[in-house]
Amino acid sequence: MEEVGDLKRLPLLPWQLKFVGIFLLLVGAVGVYIFIHLGEKPQWLEWNVFTLYSQYLLTKKFALITNNQGDELSVLFYFIGAFLLIFSAERKEKSSYTIARLRAFYKTVLISMALFVAGYMLLHGMAIIVFATVMPFVVPLIYLALFYGSLRRY
Repeated sequence: MEEVGDLKRLPLLPWQLKFVGIFLLLVGAVGVYIFIHLGEKPQWLEWNVFTLYSQYLLTKKFALITNNQGDELSVLFYFIGAFLLIFSAERKEKSSYTIARLRAFYKTVLISMALFVAGYMLLHGMAIIVFATVMPFVVPLIYLALFYGSLRRY
């Protein structure tokens, strides 16, 4: 095991929030599939919302618009769930997990950047737009896989 030295424990959320995180991430992922991939737009999600900038047929700035919030809520749930999973402590948190978290973060940045550069160089047209849209959803999953995969060592 490595020397932790002056490295302090990270300020983490309570471990119980992992369950909320799992639930929100899964609900968000299902919502992304239904509302974005399948294109479902249920009427009950048509809300009047404030927008800084909206461009469809008309361009509106600083205005109230009617918008189906399925996409927005799904993405919001997914990323709040990922945030809770990443920043919640483990049930039996060990001081060595700080090193595991930092290593997972470092490797996630390297892998994500390598994937993005490779994708950007090898994909063209609509494929790069889809790839760039999907990448932010993959980054938290890379981190979680690396972190939980490394816990066996600690």
